[in-house]
Amino acid sequence: MKPNLTAVATRHRTQFVGEPLKTKLGGMGSRRRRADARNAATSEVQRHGLVRLDFSRRRLTPDELAQAIDALTTHHVHGLDFGATQLDDDKVRRIAEALLTNTSLTELNLFNCGLDSKAVDLLATALRSHATLRSLTLACANAAASGESLAALVKANGGLRSLDLSWSRLDGPALCRLFNALPENTSLDRVRLRGLHIPTEAVFALSTALRRAAGSLLALDLSGCTIDQGDADRLIDAVAASGLWAIELVGTSLSERQQARLENVLMTNRSRSSATGSLLQCLRTDHHLPLDICAEIMRHIPLDAEGLGTVRNLRAWAIAIDPVNPGSAV
Repeated sequence: MKPNLTAVATRHRTQFVGEPLKTKLGGMGSRRRRADARNAATSEVQRHGLVRLDFSRRRLTPDELAQAIDALTTHHVHGLDFGATQLDDDKVRRIAEALLTNTSLTELNLFNCGLDSKAVDLLATALRSHATLRSLTLACANAAASGESLAALVKANGGLRSLDLSWSRLDGPALCRLFNALPENTSLDRVRLRGLHIPTEAVFALSTALRRAAGSLLALDLSGCTIDQGDADRLIDAVAASGLWAIELVGTSLSERQQARLENVLMTNRSRSSATGSLLQCLRTDHHLPLDICAEIMRHIPLDAEGLGTVRNLRAWAIAIDPVNPGSAV
């Protein structure tokens, strides 16, 4: 008999758990009890084969590390979250070794894990040929010397769709290597590089990459980056030629004229019939939806860097409103 699974939010995350556990979660107020509930939810998820493991914001124990390694080596984990959990060299090495043979992981969050360039290089090397990875977060890593390994990852991993290297201390040469690799990856549609200094030579490399990757990269987040106003015009010219749907420049030194021009460029890019048509065609092909429903989906998805209506988002929306199978899960 299949268990009755229900979506329950635990520490701002939604897990699918059984009815008895849902009752157990009600009314919890203390931090300790919420943490216990999160652990119980993870165990329940594992028992029913719904495998997204959350090891964020904690001191990782040997048992928890072993659990993560086992899930990777047995190919039963789709999402792995170590956000704000410190990982030393030994833990990183063991995780990287498991990633070399894993064929199930789609999302890996290593935000603020205390990673240095050596750790980033090790992980990037392990993930180059990873066939199922779609989203990788290395934000707040000290990756100043990892430009070459990250560029090699972008070139080699043809399935990666989202990459977050915000506040990663990448310098000008490292950014140039990364930007030069972008056109080689036609699946990557979202890149986040918040809080970095982007010198003139890196802006030039990015502008060239955007033109070469026209129609591929859809969202770029440069919030809080340091960019000279003179370089911003070059970047906006490249956005106009690239077909980019969203670029976030909050906290940068754009003038009002540049901001207005950028908004007009993005509006033009979003309305291009070729880009919109290809996304709609994807929906119609994958889910056999009428054109009017596809258009309705397009209108309801925000086109900013946080909620960009990329192909995978559109597919999720299509499943959610599919009249043939209205109970489908996103």
